[in-house]
Amino acid sequence: MTEAEIIARVLAGERNLFHDLIRPHERMVYLMAFLTLVWQGPALLGPRGLLPIDSYLAEAMAEAGSRAAGFWQLPSLFWLGASDGALRAAGIVGVVLSAAVLAGVGTLIWQDRDVRVADGAVGPVTQALRAALVDVQRGVTPDRFGWLTAV
Repeated sequence: MTEAEIIARVLAGERNLFHDLIRPHERMVYLMAFLTLVWQGPALLGPRGLLPIDSYLAEAMAEAGSRAAGFWQLPSLFWLGASDGALRAAGIVGVVLSAAVLAGVGTLIWQDRDVRVADGAVGPVTQALRAALVDVQRGVTPDRFGWLTAV
C-alpha cells in the first residue's frame, strides 16, 4: 500500500485502516507482546507490581459474586495463579509459540517420531477467535470488556 493510498483511506474516514496495516506484521506484534510480558510482567502485574493482577481479579470476583462468575466475565489463565513465575511462564510459552509460528514450524521431532503440529493453515478455533476479535475491533460486535479506546 502506497503512502497516497493510506492518506486517501484516512481522509475517507475508513475504520479498518489500522487493522489492515498491522495484519501483515501481526505475528511479530504477538512475539513482542509476549517478550514484554516476560521482561516487564512481574514488575507491572505481579504480586508486588504496579497493578497486581491478583488484586484486580479479587475485585472482579467480589463484584461478580463468585470466582466462576468472575472467570466468565474476565476469562484468563491468571485465575489459576498470578505469581511472578506464572507471568514469566505465560510469557515464555507465548514467545516460544509465536517464534514457532514466525519460523513456520509444522513438525516437531519427539522420541524419534515426527509429530505434525501444523500444515501451514490456520485452524478453525484460531480462525473463530480471530474473527471474534476483529469483529470487536471493527465495531461489528459490542465491546463487552472495554478493550477499545477511541484515539
